[in-house]
Amino acid sequence: MDAKKPEKSGILPGTLTFQDFIPEAIPPANEKEKNISYASFPSTGQAANNFLANNPDLEVVSCETIAVKLDISQWTGSVKHKSYDTIINQTSYRQYGENALGTINALRLWLRPVTTAVTPQKIGWKTVTSNYHGHHVSLMELAEQINLQHKTTPIPGRIINVQSLTFCSKDGPADVESSIWKLTGSEIKSNFTQAFRIFYIMGEPCRSDIGFADFFPQSDDGKTVKQFSQIMRDINNFREGLPGSARFLNIQTLLCREELGKPISSMYSTHYQTTLFWERFIRFLRVVYLVRPEESKVAPPAYETPKVTAKLFTPAVIKDPTAFKPLKFEDLEVMRDRLGYWMSQQSAKVLAVESVSYKVVTGAEKLVGLGAMNTWHETVDDKHGTRATWEMYVRCVRVYFEGETSDPQGFYWPRSVDDVRKQGKLDQCVII
Repeated sequence: MDAKKPEKSGILPGTLTFQDFIPEAIPPANEKEKNISYASFPSTGQAANNFLANNPDLEVVSCETIAVKLDISQWTGSVKHKSYDTIINQTSYRQYGENALGTINALRLWLRPVTTAVTPQKIGWKTVTSNYHGHHVSLMELAEQINLQHKTTPIPGRIINVQSLTFCSKDGPADVESSIWKLTGSEIKSNFTQAFRIFYIMGEPCRSDIGFADFFPQSDDGKTVKQFSQIMRDINNFREGLPGSARFLNIQTLLCREELGKPISSMYSTHYQTTLFWERFIRFLRVVYLVRPEESKVAPPAYETPKVTAKLFTPAVIKDPTAFKPLKFEDLEVMRDRLGYWMSQQSAKVLAVESVSYKVVTGAEKLVGLGAMNTWHETVDDKHGTRATWEMYVRCVRVYFEGETSDPQGFYWPRSVDDVRKQGKLDQCVII
């Protein structure tokens, strides 16, 4: 069964927008079956290519895998089409503490309109895990293996993104083409494996090497803590040292488990086993870039490259929290339209774009806002011991540019969760 196919877009607003492709929910075959199954992740690629074939006035900027948290009713019992569509269009979700979690992997296509119709593009991807010939290698070794393979079997097209992903399995190797995974309870240990998913537009083979660099907010001694803006300065300094032909593909916000007193280098691993509700995390940025092999040691250009900047788009708060009701946010489509209009007024080149989630009323975000470079899971102590509690997340978009940006004249930014936090109203928020 194919992924859910959106209708033909027509003219999309602005110069950057997105279209999501969700694996189709498959109802139980009979009354004895309780769990819903979902079409495989590759079905989203088939739907995306059908969409592009019907919309030659659009070109692909990037692709990414997005994780959509499903309510328990979305993968047990009968499928209600309305509730399924509603949860996909929500910009916030709740994580259910000790309860079972369902996560569905969907495809997000980043697009922009072109003035004249072009030959429809087709996308593809290749997923490479750190499990290499039966043993787990470091990300540096994995990148080296990918580049060696590309010398004999290059990617069959122009690479538009290399996304870092984490796959989960109870035992055995992770199924990277599955569209859904479920975790139950904080005491059950699961295996987590890191991977690269290489997205490309089919065409002439790509013969460039893939490189990456990680930028952490603190040093190994744990004494130096950097904010997001400081990490962006580090990324700009790094870019100045790259060859002139190097091209940024992606800047991605990732999480690393944190253990107080231990250096970050000892905590980051391409494969680990832990419970779902590991308590503390550090956020860091990963830069992925392409460079031609013959120019990997060429001196950087003499001219000054434009500064890399970033803009975070958050959903608007449309109803403040009360003692009995949680925050309410605008729908994803409304947020997408505002992003599109803002982007239509910019001249800076888009380098990368990512979908990222932040906590709302818990973790470091409650204290310092959505720019927090660390966070933690909230826990409660009762007669059963220490256990995870409910938390709310908000889905955001961050766009990275080559050059400076500014708000369009008269542009109005609606109230965000950070505005609510600064007004001291988050303490009133309930999650249930």
